[in-house]
This record gives sequence, structure tokens and C-alpha cells, in this order.
Amino acid sequence: QHEPTRKLVGSIVDYVEQYVEAMEKVKLKQGLKIAMSISSEGNGYLQ
Repeated sequence: QHEPTRKLVGSIVDYVEQYVEAMEKVKLKQGLKIAMSISSEGNGYLQ
């Protein structure tokens, strides 16, 4: 597998786990920050 893709997938999996945990605890601000981190990872990958 392509190394940058592997790193991206690993990062997103970690962020999604954090996001789900934050949402379960109704930590909306933290959840939004995590969602923005996922977006940033995707943008970095595409550049």
C-alpha cells in the first residue's frame, strides 16, 4: 500500500475513535475540533 495513504488511514481511524468518544460524552466543541483535524489530514494528503 502507498505509505502516505497508510498514514492517512491510520490518522483518520484514530481521529474517528476520538470523535465518537467526544460525541458520546456530548463534548461538541471537542468533537468539532477533531472533525476539523480529519479535514486537515485529508487536505494535506491531497496537496
